[in-house]
Amino acid sequence: MHCAGIYPTAAIDEITFEQWRKVLSVNLDSVFLLVKAFLPAMKEQRWGRIISVSSTTFHSGIAFNTHYTASKGGLIGFARSLASEVGDFGITVNTIAPGLTRTDTTVNGKPGEFGWFDMIREQQAIKRTETPEDLTGTLAFLASEDAAFITGQTIVVDGGWRFS
Repeated sequence: MHCAGIYPTAAIDEITFEQWRKVLSVNLDSVFLLVKAFLPAMKEQRWGRIISVSSTTFHSGIAFNTHYTASKGGLIGFARSLASEVGDFGITVNTIAPGLTRTDTTVNGKPGEFGWFDMIREQQAIKRTETPEDLTGTLAFLASEDAAFITGQTIVVDGGWRFS
């Protein structure tokens, strides 16, 4: 499973190329490097599960998150393409897209400062803040044999967030 991510916020005209590359490097290049390291063994054993954590920002297009959103959208495209390439080896490749999840990073970072948890909770069908435990069932399922015929997919785990 790949869940690396940083999410600095900035307007597009304030993002430097260096900042853009840092976000893409951590959020997207890292999954490429992990796959390159582990794929040979998966192919040899003719079985594997590759799961990446994307974000609902890809579907909603939140302002001031262009580099983050591009990187998380890249994970979805990467999974869809790689799934076609490695399916014959018994390897599945999927992503999950959580909503804003309460973690040490999000509580201490900018989203909490702006009251995003309260705003998003009011727009969800399930009116509570998402926690990492809300993702474990989906991750366990995608890693299991029960999901052996699911590949190239993105499962949104966001409490039914109705974003505009």
